[in-house]
Amino acid sequence: MIRERLLHKALDRDAAVTVDRSRCLGMRLDGFACATCVDVCPAGAITTGDDIVLDADTCTQCMLCVSECPSGCFNGSKPDFYALASKLMRLGRSLSSPVLGCSGMPDRKAHIKGPCFGYLSYEHLIFLAFFVKDGFQVDLAGCVDCGNGFVKERIKERLDRIASYAFPGVAKRIILVLHEDELDYQDITYDRRGFFTVLKNATLSRTADLLDRQDKDVFSSAYSEKKLPFRRELLNKVLSSLSDKERKALTTNFYYTVGADNNCDDCFSCVGICPTGALKVGPGEASPRLAFSSALCSGCGLCSGFCINGSLRVEKGFWEDDPFSFSAVRR
Repeated sequence: MIRERLLHKALDRDAAVTVDRSRCLGMRLDGFACATCVDVCPAGAITTGDDIVLDADTCTQCMLCVSECPSGCFNGSKPDFYALASKLMRLGRSLSSPVLGCSGMPDRKAHIKGPCFGYLSYEHLIFLAFFVKDGFQVDLAGCVDCGNGFVKERIKERLDRIASYAFPGVAKRIILVLHEDELDYQDITYDRRGFFTVLKNATLSRTADLLDRQDKDVFSSAYSEKKLPFRRELLNKVLSSLSDKERKALTTNFYYTVGADNNCDDCFSCVGICPTGALKVGPGEASPRLAFSSALCSGCGLCSGFCINGSLRVEKGFWEDDPFSFSAVRR
């Protein structure tokens, strides 16, 4: 049975992007004004309405929908990002600057390859900058010959913006290779034992990957499930490793605060509609109160759009001490 499953997955072409309609804000709340995926898709491959549809034949696999959707509706099928980051860290021990390349460019040298660089959101880049401390190169030089070449400027803009948010060291750790003569690729040399160790690890990794993705080509979680977008998960992991200054810069520019005015009657309907669990019923002096955790908030605004009284507001930035704790929503 395992043999047949491996053969099927090895021969079957994986979808580059999977869609979880239960995470789509427009699917969760009829009429909610979110068209991020449609606006960002240069090929016009995404349509919304009664359903959210990604036309695989039109999709160029630029992955911008993955990096821009605020709720995690779109997901890249490969590779596992944590595995990619881990390999970059390991390579940094033997190379001065390993190269991250694009799997769509098989003829270009790279120590590790992933999908089109469009998947590298602000959150992905921040995570890599703080965990791959020895630095690495992102080979964008080949983008000039690719139909998704526009991604090159998008990644550059993201990195520049991150640097402007009190993270100037990011550019030293993530080196964007924009021209062919800038690439510094170093071959890895192995002794006999090292060669077979690498071969064994690669085989085991591929086998585990084939088994793990058996049901991920088409999936949809329950609408009632509280699920944190992967990009928010990445930022939360970074927070604990930052200095106070860096932490403040991150929470000011990438975290959110939910507030309410006096029209809020504590009906708690927003608790149910929140897709990430950032809102819950908390204790109050005389009666239960609405409570909020910034670490669980993606800033999608669904709670505000759903509020019957129009009393909720979502603001960019978090200025309290602990984004992970729940505290009463301020009025």
